[in-house]
Amino acid sequence: MDTENIKNDEINLEAIAEEVGILELFQGTTVKESFYAYIIVSPAKIFDFKEKVMNCEQITLADYGEVIYADYGSFPPEEIQKEMQEKHGADHSLPAFLDSQTNEMMEAMR
Repeated sequence: MDTENIKNDEINLEAIAEEVGILELFQGTTVKESFYAYIIVSPAKIFDFKEKVMNCEQITLADYGEVIYADYGSFPPEEIQKEMQEKHGADHSLPAFLDSQTNEMMEAMR
């Protein structure tokens, strides 16, 4: 086995992981109002990020990646959605699809 090539491959994977990210649409609230933010989450931090979001824990978005757009409101307006889709490949239909699939599975289990 060529250990040097394995080490080089690991280094390349680490470098790639630092350059790519997972686009997330985060929805939260401040003390006063709702907001949303598009964040490119580091792959190394995605599971921790998802767990904290799922448990409704308070988080600092910048600790998990780069916030590329944020504004007040519960959901981004159509023009922002379109811009995020064009620039970053955001798919805003995915959450609704996942919700429908979850509902179908829940119904099937009853």
